Amino acid sequence: ADAEGNEEDPDAPLNENDSEVSEVFGNVRCREHRWDMKLPLSPLVREALGTLLSNLGPALEEQVSEEARLVELSCLISDPGAKQQPLHPDTPATESGSPGLVTVFTALQPISRPMGPTVVCPGSHKNISAQEELFKLDMEARASEPALENFGSEVVCCSAG
Repeated sequence: ADAEGNEEDPDAPLNENDSEVSEVFGNVRCREHRWDMKLPLSPLVREALGTLLSNLGPALEEQVSEEARLVELSCLISDPGAKQQPLHPDTPATESGSPGLVTVFTALQPISRPMGPTVVCPGSHKNISAQEELFKLDMEARASEPALENFGSEVVCCSAG
């Protein structure tokens, strides 16, 4: 099988243990109808990244030092039918409140509620007690409306770019 699927059956699920698949696709929660595709630093991707950084540069400089490095560049794709991902931190909160990681999402198309947009909980990256409370919930409870409300989630809908 190649990274696009089984050659005999193009609709067959991807084998996550296949080394070619793991080079192209990253880990993502709620995998049915959702993919995390790693992007190569091709000339087109470099150009898009340069445009993004020219706009975000000043904001990123406030958050990270000159030693910061790009550790992942991928495209998260959610097709119709993808379930709500459970609330989860991208990195654990720290006593210092210093981000160990800065995640940037850029919409490549307009994002609306019916598309199952990303949900964020502002300030949760610095709130150790909130993360401890979140970890007490099972994954199903973390995707529930009460949990989303309790942790102050906000749906991110936006235009492209």
